[in-house]
Amino acid sequence: MVFGKEYTVGTKAVYSCSEGYHLQAGAEATAECLETGLWSNRNVPAQCVPVTCPDVSSISVEHGRWRLIFEMQYQFQAQLMLICDPGYYYTGQRVIRCQANGKWSLGNSMPTCQIISCGELPIPPNGHRIGTLSVYGATAIFSCNSGYTLVGSRVRECMANGLWSGSEVRCLAGHCGTPEPIVNGQINGENYNYRGSVVYQCDAGFRLIGMSVRICQQDHHWSGKTPFCVPITCGHPGNPINGLTQGSQFNLNDVVKFVCNPGYVAEGAARSQCLASGQWSDVLPTCQIINCTDPGRQENSVRQIHASGPHRFSYGTTVSYQCNHGFYLLGTPVLSCQGDGTWDRPRPQCLLVEVKMQSRGTDGH
Repeated sequence: MVFGKEYTVGTKAVYSCSEGYHLQAGAEATAECLETGLWSNRNVPAQCVPVTCPDVSSISVEHGRWRLIFEMQYQFQAQLMLICDPGYYYTGQRVIRCQANGKWSLGNSMPTCQIISCGELPIPPNGHRIGTLSVYGATAIFSCNSGYTLVGSRVRECMANGLWSGSEVRCLAGHCGTPEPIVNGQINGENYNYRGSVVYQCDAGFRLIGMSVRICQQDHHWSGKTPFCVPITCGHPGNPINGLTQGSQFNLNDVVKFVCNPGYVAEGAARSQCLASGQWSDVLPTCQIINCTDPGRQENSVRQIHASGPHRFSYGTTVSYQCNHGFYLLGTPVLSCQGDGTWDRPRPQCLLVEVKMQSRGTDGH
């Protein structure tokens, strides 16, 4: 701001800055109009710069730091916010401003960062607590008297949010009594107190139905239901096609045999055993039909084949022979393919019929 309206020789101009600003260091506050028609400051007016407040190191706060939230430097109108370390909270004026007098607007007292308190943890009945502090970072360790079981978090820590970690601790007395026994099995485990567990196991040849582990609960009852043991069974394995399964017991270690119908031969296992997994040790075999060799053709005859299987000379196939005119059959005309792969009879023969001629006597009789 310049005071004065008439700028004649000898007139002096006085510079002043707005609130929060001051003349730049070394600048002259006045300028005189010279006979040369120029001002004594060579027509270069004085500059106004913002008032600067002290560095934040002069107002440091233990367990906290100042953060600039308005403007770029510690100048007039700049604002600082107090940020406390994790686990601490601020008291007093959190945001301060750089004033026109070059001082921070701290008021009558400095703000502080106080450690957070989570409050005192109660000692559970029938239990103990190690640790008396309740501020941020403090740790409390709990234990229960003999005969009582700790429920909750054994170790708890005061966190930065003012809460204790983990869950409330209780010391519970509990006894579920002897668990129900099972037939064809046994129970392993002797801890019948709260959170104690037992394991059910079946005897050889039996499998467990239900949960194998039961846990003693707060209500003095065992979790779940009592399991039971049933014999391990594989069920009937089925019959092979064109065959039969021999056996009436299908439980653990029982054995069944596979046989094929007459005229068929087994390809695969002849027997199978029931395993502990409830599966049979071997799959069903395949019963393949037995084939006979070609019995051949007979000279001076006609052959007819009556097939009964997938092949020309399978089990049950018959071959018949019929002798040509002038021949007679010696043997059996029909052959059958047997279950052992042989023909039941030898091939017949066709023999020439012999005709005897009666001759006349030379004596005329």
